[in-house]
Amino acid sequence: MGLDVVKALGRLGVNVIVKLHDRSYEGTVRGSGGVDWGSELRQVCERNGARLVQDADASPWLQAADLLITDHSSVGFEFMLLDRPIVVLDSPDLIKHARVNPQKVSLLRSAATLVRATSELAARVRFELEHPGEHRKQRRAIADELFYCPGSATSRAVQCLYDLLALEQPAMSGAQTPAHSISKLAPLARSM
Repeated sequence: MGLDVVKALGRLGVNVIVKLHDRSYEGTVRGSGGVDWGSELRQVCERNGARLVQDADASPWLQAADLLITDHSSVGFEFMLLDRPIVVLDSPDLIKHARVNPQKVSLLRSAATLVRATSELAARVRFELEHPGEHRKQRRAIADELFYCPGSATSRAVQCLYDLLALEQPAMSGAQTPAHSISKLAPLARSM
């Protein structure tokens, strides 16, 4: 269905970033179904104005996206932190063969729009882009349940380091971010 997805999105006149699961590039039947997806998608992306990325880390691409399309992936839950629309492509064979937890399937779908056929995709994507708040309440509730204080891990880690070293953490001005505190630890770490 992936090639049809790229073609359908290419007709929308929007920027499309194609990022597959890393296993999709394995040469195994289990990972890729025996298809060279890098080659197949590169050609379809070029013809349809899409960009194929093969980075292992999806995070920068999630940040750049106004909407996510997935069949089922943990990246769907991560994208909820950004509170942007999610479209789930119905893929019962994937769910069955990958033995995805049925509760996780239901949870992701409860905060997304389900599309059963690629012929429906372009219209649903257009609608979601025009109405990004459609599943906002559910996305936020799920993100709050799954992620502890998102965006605060660095400042909490820095505070733990200062606590472990029995040092007082310098006060941060309003212009500073937790990342500035990390740079203050570097000289201390070198001197130990």
